[in-house]
Amino acid sequence: QAGWIAGEIFAQIANEAARTKRGWAFPSGLGYQCFPDDPGRIRRVAASYISRERLPSGPTRRSLCDVAPDLAVEVISNEDRYIDV
Repeated sequence: QAGWIAGEIFAQIANEAARTKRGWAFPSGLGYQCFPDDPGRIRRVAASYISRERLPSGPTRRSLCDVAPDLAVEVISNEDRYIDV
């Protein structure tokens, strides 16, 4: 069920991003390198959004992004433990 919820949230973000053309929505496959002092420390979320102002060149084919998202969504499943999240 967490995967379905994440997909629904991504679809809503993607629809709004396409409608306004103000940025891009990303599904769970994109990893964020948001720690300049530790580039190997990657964070992945269920869905995310980056504004056009912060990512003017747009999405690339890379699976990693060094721009932190404006919006990051994580969906917690029943199997997730608090300490892990």
